[in-house]
Amino acid sequence: MKRVLVICFLVLCPCVRQASAQDSPRSRISPTPYVTPSPTPTSRRARPGSKQGQVSIDVYYLNEAKKVTERSRIQSDDALSYVSRVSAAIPDGKDAMKRVAEKIAHQYFKGNRPYAAAVFASIRVFTGDAWLSPDVLLKDTPYARVNLESD
Repeated sequence: MKRVLVICFLVLCPCVRQASAQDSPRSRISPTPYVTPSPTPTSRRARPGSKQGQVSIDVYYLNEAKKVTERSRIQSDDALSYVSRVSAAIPDGKDAMKRVAEKIAHQYFKGNRPYAAAVFASIRVFTGDAWLSPDVLLKDTPYARVNLESD
């Protein structure tokens, strides 16, 4: 239920999402009865795995269905938590939202929260380019995507 409310909030709230002619529902509707999925844009594809990474996957059975399900649940729940906590700071302004986002990012990237990169990738899917996005709120911090990828 919470997930539906947050998604509705992100889609419908004019203060979060700026509507444009390109964003109208008509631009996303295809007249054909069957549409083949388009390939994922290069910027969103997972990077190719390494030999060392494949060894870890094999040794720790990381593709086991139960582990995949658990990681997916954690990513989804934590992304929803981020959106909820940052949204709660909206009345206090963008600086308050930034402080909340930084605190959450610190818990992942410097603390003991699991799946930091995957959780923040899920958050980016939820938020897009809205001002709840970590790409917007954390762009001039050590937690900006550019700073994290260069480490």
